[in-house]
Amino acid sequence: PGGAERSSGLGRVTVKVTVGDRDITDKVTLNKIPYTFSGRKGAGISPDSLVYSIEDAGIRIPAGAFAQSNDITVRVEAQDNSGNRSDTGGSGGGLLRLGIDTVGPKIEVNYTDDVQPRNEKYFSGRRIVQIAVIDRNVSRDRIHIRTNISVPDSLQPPHENRSGDGNGETGNGDRWTMSLVYDRDGEYTLNVDGSDALGNPAADIVWNGPSPKDFVIDRTKPVLSLFLLNTDVRNGKYYRDVQTVGIRVKEHNFRQEDVQYISSSGSRGRDRRPGDVAAP
Repeated sequence: PGGAERSSGLGRVTVKVTVGDRDITDKVTLNKIPYTFSGRKGAGISPDSLVYSIEDAGIRIPAGAFAQSNDITVRVEAQDNSGNRSDTGGSGGGLLRLGIDTVGPKIEVNYTDDVQPRNEKYFSGRRIVQIAVIDRNVSRDRIHIRTNISVPDSLQPPHENRSGDGNGETGNGDRWTMSLVYDRDGEYTLNVDGSDALGNPAADIVWNGPSPKDFVIDRTKPVLSLFLLNTDVRNGKYYRDVQTVGIRVKEHNFRQEDVQYISSSGSRGRDRRPGDVAAP
């Protein structure tokens, strides 16, 4: 028996739905299976008139947790009133295999370097971030990784060093990873989002590590210089009046409270604090 095939009358249709080795037939909905007899009343019985149509049969598999799998198999067996049987798992056709995925991917952002920040988000060394996407149907094209970078005017724009297998990506079906290296001075903002191959958006994004989204890399030492406001000098370095010393600090990430200065005067090898009188 089968769609538009000769039969002595459809006797029974059996459906089996499995997820892997687990039978979930009791959780699916079987629509009524209509069939029509094509012969006309009084026309007599002939082989050509024993034709049945089973085109509108339906099996509804809910998208519940039990069916979240790429390994769903549907098998149908039909038997007519004469005991003739057909099975989609046998010579009558192939098994129907499908997958259901209504859950978005989980994204994890982890920093693998051991550089600790100062003042919450300032780092004196490079940062290495690994982004992992966990999903049964990962699509690289649907994972969006964006880094916004601003740099001091005196520096060349930094870049992302992508490392990994081949084009910087690795994947084993359920887990896809990419590593990025930020190694130049700049202010960084990292954004990660996306969906799986079926369009389910990532609802769970986990950020690990200190200041994972917004941070500053500063590997450049500040430039210091001194200048004198009193220019009335004798013998190259001696001043008769009070002298004021100016301090210039050239630093992109400047904080006045981080600047320390020590003033001393000395004679005969001894350091003096401000206010001390040097011996003649």
